[in-house]
Parts: sequence; C-alpha cells; structure tokens
Amino acid sequence: MAKLTRSLAAVIGILCMTSAWASNCDVGFKVIFFNGVGNTVEDAESSKFATRAAIRDALGTVFDAYDSQPVLYDIAYNTTQGTLNDVAETFAMRAQQIDPSGVLANNFFYLYWSYLGGGPSQGYANQIISSTPSSLTVLTNALLTLPQAVTGLLSQDLGTLVNAAPTYADLGMQQATMNADIAGGYLQLLVAHSQGNLFVDLANNYLSGTAAIPIAQYATVHVAPATARLFGPWMLSTNDFVINGLGLISGNIPSSNLALPVTTADPAGHGYSEIYLNESLYDHNTGLAARTIAQNHFTQQLAYLDNQQCQLQVSPPSTTVNPGDSVPLSATLTPALAPNLDTNHITVKYKWSVSGTIGGTFTDPLTGALAPTVVTTQPNVKYHAFNAYSSGQSGTDQIGVELDVSTFDNGATTSKVLAKGGVATISTENPWVGSWVGSTVSSCGSYSGPQDFTITQIGPDTLSFGPYDATFSGNTATVGGGIVVFTLSGNTISGYEADSCQRGTYTRVVQ
Repeated sequence: MAKLTRSLAAVIGILCMTSAWASNCDVGFKVIFFNGVGNTVEDAESSKFATRAAIRDALGTVFDAYDSQPVLYDIAYNTTQGTLNDVAETFAMRAQQIDPSGVLANNFFYLYWSYLGGGPSQGYANQIISSTPSSLTVLTNALLTLPQAVTGLLSQDLGTLVNAAPTYADLGMQQATMNADIAGGYLQLLVAHSQGNLFVDLANNYLSGTAAIPIAQYATVHVAPATARLFGPWMLSTNDFVINGLGLISGNIPSSNLALPVTTADPAGHGYSEIYLNESLYDHNTGLAARTIAQNHFTQQLAYLDNQQCQLQVSPPSTTVNPGDSVPLSATLTPALAPNLDTNHITVKYKWSVSGTIGGTFTDPLTGALAPTVVTTQPNVKYHAFNAYSSGQSGTDQIGVELDVSTFDNGATTSKVLAKGGVATISTENPWVGSWVGSTVSSCGSYSGPQDFTITQIGPDTLSFGPYDATFSGNTATVGGGIVVFTLSGNTISGYEADSCQRGTYTRVVQ
C-alpha cells in the first residue's frame, strides 16, 4: 500500500509544480467531461457530445454559446483497463480516499468477494437479483459470474494493480487540459460520471489549492458519483446497482436522489446516456425526465459561472485640468481579457461616455471628430475638457466606460455587457485660463482683425491677458476700472473696449 501512497504523492507533487494561474476575465465556457468505468475514448467522446446536445436543447439553440459567450467541450479521459479492472480500481481509489493509512484498501478485495459471493442474506449480487425482474437475464447472469471473474484479481498485489494501470498517468493530461483552459480565460464546468467523480475530486482540489483560481471560475455536476465528496449538484438513481454496490462495500457515497425505473437499455442502471440523459426515464420523486434534471443542473451551473463580476476601472480615477486641455484615459479590466482571444468570433468594444457640467468630449478614433460618446476596440481614449460654467465657476465631468463583447457564430451575432467601469471625475481649473482665438471689429477706425489671448491667473482675482492685466469675478473681467470689459460664457469670451470702439469674440482652443 505504501507504493500506492508514494505514487499518488508523486503525481500530485508534479502537478503542483505547474505555473500559477494567470487571471482572466470570462470570455467563454469549457465543459469538460470526466468518464467512468469501461469507457473507451470513443465512449467518452460520445458522452461529451451527449452533454453538448443536452445543453443546446436546454438553451433552445443550435449554437455553442451561453449568454453571448462561446461554449467549448472537451474530455478529461481516464484510460480503461476493461470494466472489471476499472471497477476494481474504483474500489481501490475509494478505499484510499476513505482510509489513507491503507488498511481498508489492503482488505477491500476480501470485502468485495464476501459481498458478491456471500449467501442470499449477505451477497449484494443476490440482493440485486432478488429485486430484479426475471426478464433481465443479462444482469442476472453477469452478477452470478462476477465472483468467479474477480477471483483472478485476489492474488494480485493492490499497489501493483493500481500503479500499473495508466489511470494515474492520465491525471497529468487532465490537469494540462485544465491549465490550458485557465490560460485561455475559460470558465470551466466539470461534468463527471461514475469513476470520473474520483478524478473530478482531484480536479477540484487542484483548482482550489494548487492553481489558486477564484471558485467562481469553475463548477461541477456529479452523475452517479463514486464518492461522497461533492462540489455541486449530483444525480444518483436508486436503481444504479454499480454505485449502490460500491456503497454497500466501502460506504460513503451520496444518498440516492432519483428513483428511475429499471430498463433493458442498461440493466445495471448506471449508463450516462442510457440512464441519466434518457428523456424517456422519469424520476418517481419529481415526475421529471432524467434528461431534464441533468439539463437543469448544467444550466444552473453555467448561470453560476456567468455571475462572475469583472471589474473595469478608469485611470486616472480623478484629475484636474484647464478647460480646453486634454488628458489620456485608460480602462483596465480585472481579471484581464484572455491573451489568446479568438478575434475571428469575438469582438471587444469599449463604450466611453461623458456627463457633467464641463461638457467634455473624446476624439473619435475613426473620424477624428470630437464627440461626447465614443466606441472603440482600444482601452485608451483622449478626453478634452471643453465647457465651463457660464458663471465662471470650475466644472466637473464624470467619465463612464462599458466593455461589451459580441460573439459571431454560424451567421448569428449576440452581444453582452461584460463589465461596467467605475466613474472617473475630471475637474477644471479656473475656466478663464487657457488659449483663445478670435477677432475684433472697431466701429471708429481702430484696429479690426485677428486677436488671440493666452490667459493665465496671476493672483486670487487677477488674470493676465498678455498685453494687460484684468481683475475678474465670476464670469466678468475688467481692465482699468471698466475701460475694457470681458464676459465669459462657456467656451466663448466677448469683449468691448470703449475708447477704441472695439468688440471682439474669442473661442477656446481645444488641445
């Protein structure tokens, strides 16, 4: 038994050496199927596609998408050594899980034999046979011959049996699959059947401990679980003779929560598609088809994963500028978008908007025009502080940003708001300050023509217009006690100089 313990420790130790999780915002789902006993690769693939069909039907779509995000499917395969060896291996894994000391595992074959080969009052095979319709001779014959078939395994060393099987080598491949999905930013739905639940147990331990990713990024559905360790909803029929037999021998399995009828499609009551995704088998407790119950679990877990909130922030969160000046803004998504985003099917757009009293604008990256809202595929924009209060007060604008993703699949496009950003605040300095261009017109022969100002503040109530200084209060500035009077209104200054009969109009220069 020490050999088995060392083997498990070695495998887990190797897996713990994988790189830390790179945080990614959800850009899709990956449904990973963990197969059960006796499954070939083709069987596991068939179950994967059966899961896909069930999810599609539940969502009422022919597309592999959920809430505008792609849904991909994969298998986390554990190699079969034949049904009998797989069952033995399942018992060994359960024994190791229940009793890490190895005492139970060292004796499990004896327990297995005694329950299968005992008298009518003891043998589990006889219990099943006594309650099974006589027409199901396939099941009866299989159970009667199973004790003889298992005799050959009794002489094998348990540690040799388990270590020689390729199942534990499959762990590395399974977790490499999960690592790739983590790096791709996928939210992972783990669907396990039968012995696959023992591997999904290790997968949950790995994801929660070794990889240290948020729990909101993965979820589990257990079907016919061969373990009492549950990480999500489960399905177990009272007539699943494989799992309930395991429960009699090793204990610690979940309670049956379905009462599905015995069927010739699978007399053992254990098949993934034949029993648990069967739309013609109805649960006596709820009146729902087994397939419907499975679909409800799948969609509920997808909804749980979809509730992950991505944080979108604007930088800098606040800043102060002169009216007319510009400031670069950037949006940061936490967790970040996946670096290998499929841009052929997914389009990411940032929607920037401004509201407030300044009336600022953004530069449209396509046209170069200034607009209060702009949509761009880039997380960076340039904001221009434009207006100010007519009263001459400083103003503020609130900058908002929304990140949308559009998924194009098979000719259809669906859109989703992935995240909305916190509001950034832009404040203006003295609204008089800045560069102004315009012209003046004299009605009495004085100068008429272009006239520009660069206004700076040189005192609490004093402005410099370049050629002369002015005293200002609110939206009025005067020179020489009233010889020249300027009036500010938003982005326009009007001026009148009495002794030269000049009237001028000047507009703020936007940087």
